[in-house]
Amino acid sequence: MKAAILMLLVAVAACGGDNGADGPPDCTVGIAFSPASPIAGPQSEVRAIAYTSSVPGVRTYAWTVARGGASVPFDDARTDRSEIVFIADQPGVYDVTLDVAIPGYACSTAFESVTARASDSGRLVRLHISPLDGTAAPPYDQIIEVPDSPDFDLGEINLDPGTNLTGTVSSGATGVPAYLRFSPVANPDAAVEVFTDADGTYSARLAKVAHDILIVPTGPYAPRKTSWALFGSGELAVDGGEAVTGTVLDPSGAALAGAKVKALIDGVPSTIATTAADGSYSLQVSAFGDDVTIEVVPPLASGLPRLSLRTSLDLQAPIDVRYASTLALRDLAGMQLRRGGSPLAGGKVTVVGEIATAGTIAGAPALGHVRVAATANASGTLPSALVPAAPLDGVIAASPTDLAVVPLDLSTAVPAQLTAPSMLSIDTTIMNAGAGVERARLELVPREALALAGVSSSYLVAGATGVVTGQLASGGTYDLLVTDPAGDGAPLVVRNVTASNLTSTYVLPEAVHVSGVAGVTGNPNPLVGASVQVLCAQCEGVERARPLAEGATDQGGAFTLAVPKPAL
Repeated sequence: MKAAILMLLVAVAACGGDNGADGPPDCTVGIAFSPASPIAGPQSEVRAIAYTSSVPGVRTYAWTVARGGASVPFDDARTDRSEIVFIADQPGVYDVTLDVAIPGYACSTAFESVTARASDSGRLVRLHISPLDGTAAPPYDQIIEVPDSPDFDLGEINLDPGTNLTGTVSSGATGVPAYLRFSPVANPDAAVEVFTDADGTYSARLAKVAHDILIVPTGPYAPRKTSWALFGSGELAVDGGEAVTGTVLDPSGAALAGAKVKALIDGVPSTIATTAADGSYSLQVSAFGDDVTIEVVPPLASGLPRLSLRTSLDLQAPIDVRYASTLALRDLAGMQLRRGGSPLAGGKVTVVGEIATAGTIAGAPALGHVRVAATANASGTLPSALVPAAPLDGVIAASPTDLAVVPLDLSTAVPAQLTAPSMLSIDTTIMNAGAGVERARLELVPREALALAGVSSSYLVAGATGVVTGQLASGGTYDLLVTDPAGDGAPLVVRNVTASNLTSTYVLPEAVHVSGVAGVTGNPNPLVGASVQVLCAQCEGVERARPLAEGATDQGGAFTLAVPKPAL
């Protein structure tokens, strides 16, 4: 069964290249849509994104949106009007027209349509294919609709070889080493990441569509976001940007020296500033924006929590940071780690938690994040380590794989002892079609306190009858990811699992086996060893990057992945 692959709708209004000796030079204008295949509804928001050739000059954008000849209202999604959003409340075709004016250039009108579907007939997922070395083709990332059927053959999937973009990141005549992230405008999940050489030169294989480019340079240059249109130049410029200033004060009102301050503005990071002896700082940003996150990391020895705030700020005014005057500190010195009535020699405790009223940033309440680690001596006694006086958690490690989570309330005093319970044994069976799944893999993904302490995922493997045995941290919470190495059953994700609520049996979902053969257009050789993932199409954050299924192409470029059947 062939897939109806929902390709991203990217329109290019090619304006010809040379408009003649007596006329202005041409430019390239295009429209991209996100999502590419919306489902109609009263809250179905569609974003139309403009892109143009990489030519200098201020752009002016004029949009129209219509369905069936009737005008559809829209709002500006960016202050420069380069993006708009409209509601696709009814099924049908939505026609979008864009006129761009750039002084000194002739840009023709771009016209494209996006179709809003009446409803899901299957499950929308993203198929992501990354060639092994990144040189054969840029990543392929497309939305597909998985039907309610046992097998789903995508047939041949030919990746576009793209185009090789070369250039230099520079400030004036000086090449600047930098990290670069190229994200297709309408499909940012197909991003390409590269590092330049020491002289700022780079080479990147990109899809033949418009890209947003995030540039994070080294040295005294502000990270910035720019764009690239097909056939545009690969030369990228950076500069010192705009200064954002302020001061950081501790709970007593004294200057806090050595704190790190950084910002994220409309998805673009700032430089990282370190506060001076008087608590002052100055960081650089490429541009001011509406969506601002400020983060303050105090010196480790201070015991103060990290502060963060996401809001809308006037970055041209000083952004002052003040830790709450009510925030007291406790010293862990002398507290003893114990287990089973005996000192836990060489044990490590990581104190973690969040404090809602830890301080203010530009006068607004900022969230405090606590993570302080200390290692006991041979008698289990902790050295000096300052920690906020608040209800927190202690993640105790007798060894890297022997953990426990215990409450640690430091509001009034430091307890004399902190006892780590032993790991808790678990025993569960992984089933599929009424039988145990031999060698089923169970991944334990830490949550809450364990995650805040930086604990890594661990893995357990079932025996011949599908039985999994192992241990969980007492007091710990996990997500479970269960997979069948044979691919007969689909992966299973279980949230918020503790040793007390782990069930005796987990049944893998019924699977749709998605298969295909990957290659590169114009290349007779199969695409061998490429990473193939199926991911959630409508998730956000961490869940969007967590595969539902993954594998690799074989020597013939073929792959088969087991994906949960859609719930229809």
